[in-house]
Amino acid sequence: NNATTLTYGTTISCGPLKLNKYASENEFNVLQLTDTHSYPDRAMKAAKQFSTRPDLIAFTGDIATYSRNKDDIINNVFGLIGNISRGQFPVVYCRGNHETRGRYAAMLRDYFPTETGEFYYDFEYGPFYGIVMDTGEDKVDSHTEYGGVVNFKEYLQKEREWLSTLKPNDKTYRLLVYHIPDLRDMNDSWFSLVSEINSLGMQFGICGHYHDTRWHDSGKYGLNFPQLVMGGDPYTGDVTGAMLKFTNGNSLNVNVISQTGTKKLSKTISLSSTKTSPVSYTADPHGLNMQTTLTTLSLSFLAQPVVFETGDE
Repeated sequence: NNATTLTYGTTISCGPLKLNKYASENEFNVLQLTDTHSYPDRAMKAAKQFSTRPDLIAFTGDIATYSRNKDDIINNVFGLIGNISRGQFPVVYCRGNHETRGRYAAMLRDYFPTETGEFYYDFEYGPFYGIVMDTGEDKVDSHTEYGGVVNFKEYLQKEREWLSTLKPNDKTYRLLVYHIPDLRDMNDSWFSLVSEINSLGMQFGICGHYHDTRWHDSGKYGLNFPQLVMGGDPYTGDVTGAMLKFTNGNSLNVNVISQTGTKKLSKTISLSSTKTSPVSYTADPHGLNMQTTLTTLSLSFLAQPVVFETGDE
């Protein structure tokens, strides 16, 4: 708007977008990326190491190194998510501790609305039931990194109360998605969510944070299910990806490969079919609730110049 004239952008139309239905009940593939730390190009290379088509893509935190401004989110988080999913596969996003840092961190939630209103939620998709946790920060609230402006202690207590409202699910596969692996040592040792998680019948956990590849059998950190701690060191250029293949309702094959094609881990395990206190479950998911049929949509809209007041200079 130039006071005497008004200039509009051109009409942009992307045409139909098709959401690919998951392959089958007997084979379900999950692509995991984590700790890419504002290097979306390296993460793309890691994702391209797999020839298997994913049915679900899970980002387990620290996709951006900081949330200092809107560009940190648009370029490093949404740019990566969009380029990998292409609107064809559902995406699960888990916030890492690095995305809690920076003045734009308080606005990040507006970009990822969930029914809980927080970064923790549960979801269903085909044969899958998942719980996405927000593990907050690995530092105490009084740490100089935050200057006294965070309150993860109260936030994690609220998350604990939410976990207590969930019930064991009767889906074939049950996955926990989170960032910091040690759930008994949260917010610098004062808080644990292990007992709450162990009561929910999860079969497997995927996380990041440690910047290397580790396999933990059931019992590690007090958890009653195995976990994959995944993530190369993006600071040295070694971003990794993992493909998890769930088959026949009771088997899981895990392959971890770096962006350079180096195999970091290959393992096959049997999944526990035991559910803690099985109950009849009526879905009331928070967050992702995808239909399991092929969905087609067309988008057409008019792009106009818009000025947003974000407080940035």
